[in-house]
Amino acid sequence: INAEYGVFVCERGNSFGYTDLVVDFRNLVAMREGAPVVQDVTHSVQQPGGLGDSTGGLRQYVPTIARAAVAVGVRGLFFEVHDDPKNALSDGPNCWPLQHFEELLMELKAIANATKGMANVIPQI
Repeated sequence: INAEYGVFVCERGNSFGYTDLVVDFRNLVAMREGAPVVQDVTHSVQQPGGLGDSTGGLRQYVPTIARAAVAVGVRGLFFEVHDDPKNALSDGPNCWPLQHFEELLMELKAIANATKGMANVIPQI
């Protein structure tokens, strides 16, 4: 897979049997050798089965996951946003509030400009 075919790969977190998904940021660097990488930020904070009969989420960590992904140099970010996450019909616990989205995007743009994450290459050691 590669960008020539219009394909992106997506990091969404991994499950290790707990109710949390874990993002290993080394994956973002390794995966981009084959194709541009997109971080699914809000999926990464899901807690499968975290509410017993449904999926929970830790939306307070959305900025953390997004900041780290941008600093590493992903080509894109995926967010689920909602004007009232507590009343969203789907994925409410991990949705980012719409009223805070622009502020987060501005911060992420500044991080991208400062880190130049796209030039972040793996040194030959």
